[in-house]
Amino acid sequence: MKMVRLMLSGGAVGAICRELMMLGVPTLHDGFPLDSRAAKMIGSFLLGITAAVLQRNRTNQDVKAMVATGKMGGMTTTTSFGERKRGG
Repeated sequence: MKMVRLMLSGGAVGAICRELMMLGVPTLHDGFPLDSRAAKMIGSFLLGITAAVLQRNRTNQDVKAMVATGKMGGMTTTTSFGERKRGG
């Protein structure tokens, strides 16, 4: 249960980061979801860096669950749901 709470709290932080990042990206006139694409690319890049750092430092499972699965997952995955609402 502890692991689930850590992932949920990390996911909430990731979703907030994603939303703030998407607000900073301009909207294109042709309807291309640049904000969503930017959030996915930056989140994926950060996930790669995070995974490498956590692997090298041999961090415990709780930190990995909260940061890698929760925060980075929240930053990248939920943009897919937002795209579907907009019809993209």
